Amino acid sequence: DHVVIGPGGVFTVCTKNWCKPSPDAKAHYDGETFALDDFKYDHDPAEQARDQSRYIHFLLTDLIDRYLLFNLGGKKTYVKPLVVLVDWLVEPPPADAVLEVEVLSHKQLAEYLATQDELLVTEEVEQLALLLGHELKRQDELKD
Repeated sequence: DHVVIGPGGVFTVCTKNWCKPSPDAKAHYDGETFALDDFKYDHDPAEQARDQSRYIHFLLTDLIDRYLLFNLGGKKTYVKPLVVLVDWLVEPPPADAVLEVEVLSHKQLAEYLATQDELLVTEEVEQLALLLGHELKRQDELKD
């Protein structure tokens, strides 16, 4: 759905705007199972988020290799997948959960991004955003 590039790294954001059965309905993700209240969801949005992050990782790796605009100094171009649920309460995962995908409410997203360790300097953020933006636009034009 979206890509965020900032000092904290590169993130794909898979946004879900599902209707809630009640105002206090909650989403749960333990690293393996995604559930809305007690209903285990057949279509796992975490898998979709992982697929999106793999695709963006592939594109960025290729673009960096192709254009050699900067040296990441050995940094991996890891893309962190996020699922963002609009208007849902998201239960924190168990303390021992291993999360490849973070599931957040839309209200948690800005704070989550702001509290990530700095991985990229401003020049790297700008170059990655420019490269990726041009590549995604080019691919869109090829579809038409």
